[in-house]
Amino acid sequence: MVFVLLDDRCFIIVFTILKKKGFPVITAMVNERKAFIDASLQKAHEANEKLANIKKEGESILQEAREKQARILREAAETRDKIVEEAQLRQEKRLIASLRRLACKLLTRNRTPLRT
Repeated sequence: MVFVLLDDRCFIIVFTILKKKGFPVITAMVNERKAFIDASLQKAHEANEKLANIKKEGESILQEAREKQARILREAAETRDKIVEEAQLRQEKRLIASLRRLACKLLTRNRTPLRT
């Protein structure tokens, strides 16, 4: 029974010392750790939001690039068609001019009286 009383007194003394010295330190450490974890979670949430925004911006930029590419290809095809058409017209004009010259030569040759 003496040991039990002594153990009770020791417990009360240890508990009193911990209450005054240990628990505030332990509580402060736990609160610091909690604050650190909360701040880390907040930063992770902000990072996820930024990543989502960056993904949206990236998709928007890619869509704009695709639209610009399609417009450039369409304009290039139109320019190509115009150049081909102009080249064909020039070739046709040259051909017509050559045919006219040939026709004139043939007509001139046929009009010239034959000398015998």
